Amino acid sequence: MQLTIREALKTSALAGARVVAGQDRLDNVIESISVMEVAEPGIARWVIKNQMYITAFYAIKDNVEMQKVVIRTLANCGCCGLVVCHIDLWIKEMDPGIIDLCNEYHFPLIIAKPESSYIEILTPIINELNKDDRTIPASNDYFNIRADFLDLIINEDDMDNVFKKVSRKEKRKISYYDIYCEKIYSDKNPAQVEYESTYLKEHFNDIIDACSSTGFTIIEVGEKRLLISLIRSQKNFFGFIVLSGGSNYVSKTSLDLLNQLSVSCKLLFSRRHKMLDVKEKYLQEYLGDLLVWNFSSEEMAVKRGKEAGLDIARKNSIILININLLQTIMKSGEKRETADYIKTVILPYLTKILYQYDHDNNVTFRSDTVIVFLANTDDSLDLQEISSKIMVLFHREQIISISLGISNYFDNVRDIPNAYNQAFQAAILGREHYGENKIIFYKDIWFLHKLRIIREEQEAVDMCKCLLAPLKDYDEIHHSNLTESLYQLLAFNGNISAVAQKLYVHRNTMLQRKNKIIEIYGYSPFEMPHLLNFLMAMEICK
Repeated sequence: MQLTIREALKTSALAGARVVAGQDRLDNVIESISVMEVAEPGIARWVIKNQMYITAFYAIKDNVEMQKVVIRTLANCGCCGLVVCHIDLWIKEMDPGIIDLCNEYHFPLIIAKPESSYIEILTPIINELNKDDRTIPASNDYFNIRADFLDLIINEDDMDNVFKKVSRKEKRKISYYDIYCEKIYSDKNPAQVEYESTYLKEHFNDIIDACSSTGFTIIEVGEKRLLISLIRSQKNFFGFIVLSGGSNYVSKTSLDLLNQLSVSCKLLFSRRHKMLDVKEKYLQEYLGDLLVWNFSSEEMAVKRGKEAGLDIARKNSIILININLLQTIMKSGEKRETADYIKTVILPYLTKILYQYDHDNNVTFRSDTVIVFLANTDDSLDLQEISSKIMVLFHREQIISISLGISNYFDNVRDIPNAYNQAFQAAILGREHYGENKIIFYKDIWFLHKLRIIREEQEAVDMCKCLLAPLKDYDEIHHSNLTESLYQLLAFNGNISAVAQKLYVHRNTMLQRKNKIIEIYGYSPFEMPHLLNFLMAMEICK
């Protein structure tokens, strides 16, 4: 039975999706499905007829004309339909011109639920497409797994040892890559691994499509062949297996081995994920205790840290990376995907960068922040340089809104909670006062932080109200706006023209307001020592 778009809309992840255009072609047949994030006019070279594509239009989220080029190309090449994911994250709403164009081409355009991920949409449709295919046994059939593979999985604690022993048993060169095409394990030389990883990244869509029916594909690389298989279950996509060999390499024996490896990897990865979940939970519990110092002694804190994989003994400075993007994502699914990408892809890169400076660095992810613990012995590390490289890394990986806060140095592990708070305040107050994507040391916002603390004191609030009362009383009686004018004049260092432009009034009007403020007080709030009082009062009352 052929799978149509109408039937696909009944699958779990697409249930509740909106068809916003091309409703008259929902009986288009889906022969394959793939992810599309490449956005350039040459996409016609690889668009496949009767294939459904999934995209977030991230690369062209602000370019409606290029979105139209993509739509025309897909429709003209016989693509059966397009699913757009993560509306509200990258694209706030679909441009009406796109919808009109899709209707003109009778091209189905589907808006997935914002919380739906690519994998959640891909997996059930791929399963439906593969229902009648028996080239490789069902991916959840564990009864056919070889006893020696199963024995390794059960008895070995280290995944690398399992992979290594499998390679030795089969006398094969085998590589394993995660869903981001990053190496999990390989016994091939570094150049070959780099080539395979790059190839997987550059041809991700093509490989997924080529494997959609049989579970594997064969590519020619010079005189060699690579046999690539997906590691997937009914609910999850784990990554790729890449086997390499000579010209007579691809045989029934090889395909049987590939199936055994795929099933073994699913068991292995499922086990690994459960173990990682337990370790992650233990680490988060430890961090919770560490940041409020819930320990009887320093020795106990260090001991528990080592058990959780975090060595705090030599650390004396903290860099906190606040992921501003995670604070703006409202959908739990999107937030989880972004957090997983940061933990899985970005943190290993970050660890490599930090290793150049401190071999014992520790990087942890907590909520919407990344915490870096560093041992800055004898003040030898250039924290500004390190932070700049961190900023470049996150921007390279498309996390384009972060704030970095750097603590003061500390001498004792008991000071970690205070240092964490310093780094956190530097990131948060730095973002508020200096803007996003800035590197802020705690010393740069020390006074601002102290003002925030004073703000909690009722006496300070009462004094600020008393200081500003003459203007507020005048505004209430005369329906004027002198209090706001004072705030803006202080914020813009007394620049009348800039404030007039911001408040949409004539410069002379702003000058009159400034003079009126001075007249009411009987002195100039814009000159010392009065200026200091008003600056602090405005910050406390803001």
